[in-house]
Amino acid sequence: MAPLSNQSLKVIVVGAGPAGLCAAVALRQQGHAVKVLERQRGLQSRGNALVIQPAAVKALSHVRGAHQALDKVSVRSDRLCYWSYKGNEPFAVATLLDKRFETDRPSVQRALYELAVKGGVEVSFGCNIDHVGDAKDTATVRTSAGEVLDADVIVAADGMFPALNISNEPQTTNGG
Repeated sequence: MAPLSNQSLKVIVVGAGPAGLCAAVALRQQGHAVKVLERQRGLQSRGNALVIQPAAVKALSHVRGAHQALDKVSVRSDRLCYWSYKGNEPFAVATLLDKRFETDRPSVQRALYELAVKGGVEVSFGCNIDHVGDAKDTATVRTSAGEVLDADVIVAADGMFPALNISNEPQTTNGG
């Protein structure tokens, strides 16, 4: 993965789901200071099945430790069996040549969270974002608690992101 910058950047990632945590780990491994802000109060304990396809698996090979962490929470996926509602045998079996991870979303989130924290990423839960701003050389995030955080880069990785007030105006900490 090509470096984002030759200098260390201050990065805020909004969203601690699998995509946000993966981005946070990759950026931290490149030497950037990374803080993740998540509106949920903690890691999710429920979620759907998740398949990480071969192209994404190849991209994850650039994130140290990701393959080992995902292997621990995934099931074997080198064969696909196609079943009919009739009978007790698959009617077709396909052998997959490329690696895939098959697991559930909470397991992926937990594996990437542990990788992130171990690597020095700061993760804050229960943090709602009210405003994102961009003024000259600094991006800002204002939380519902009134905290204003500055960053060089803000990564929006919240798949259920609510509508935000986004502007190019400087932010003040006095409620303005």
